[in-house]
Amino acid sequence: MIRSAEMELDQSLLRLEGSRDTSRDIVHIDMDAFYAAVEMRDNPALRNVPMAVGGSSMLSTSNYLARRHGVRAAMPGFIAKKLCPQLVIVPGNHEKYSAVSAQIMEVIDKVLMAIRFTICMVLLKLSMQLLFGFLCRSVLRSSPTIANPCT
Repeated sequence: MIRSAEMELDQSLLRLEGSRDTSRDIVHIDMDAFYAAVEMRDNPALRNVPMAVGGSSMLSTSNYLARRHGVRAAMPGFIAKKLCPQLVIVPGNHEKYSAVSAQIMEVIDKVLMAIRFTICMVLLKLSMQLLFGFLCRSVLRSSPTIANPCT
């Protein structure tokens, strides 16, 4: 019975593989802790302390130092303060985040236009490395939150 199910699954996978469109690549960019990175960029004193964006009722995000203490997005701020008494909570500024996001999207649009005209994976990887480097230097100014992708 199990063997029969495995064979049926294998046949289904072969049918799906034959109909798969591989004519384009999809790149997913997840800017984890984005609000926190923007706040740390604008206030360097926040770079070396556990910090979160939000309020006592709810947090939007936290930096990696706060996450080490169990602080997470969608957590009430008063609970986060119990987990991490030294936590600095910064109120959100969605106008500022929208402006920075628009800058990032402009860079991505420029890079992706170039990618759309290339068919070589090496060029795609190179373009993505250039994208991250450009974002780190010009938009987020090498915030410690995103230091790993920038190096």
